[in-house]
Amino acid sequence: PFTVDTEQLKKAFKDFGKVLDAQVKVDHEGVSLGYGTVVFATRESATNAVRVMDRAKFNKREVAVEMIKADRL
Repeated sequence: PFTVDTEQLKKAFKDFGKVLDAQVKVDHEGVSLGYGTVVFATRESATNAVRVMDRAKFNKREVAVEMIKADRL
């Protein structure tokens, strides 16, 4: 949802495992673009988050959650 900020995003995903980083993407004026990223400490945490949260309701809006491969930070 466009009303979710970075802290809310991090809080929503922390139950799946250690969150290393979370960010809501914003435009040049600081307005949410309606998506964000969450980086977990383990692949297992990310996999579980995708399994549970993909197509789930989050702040009354269905969300799409997918895992992308990322290089080590």
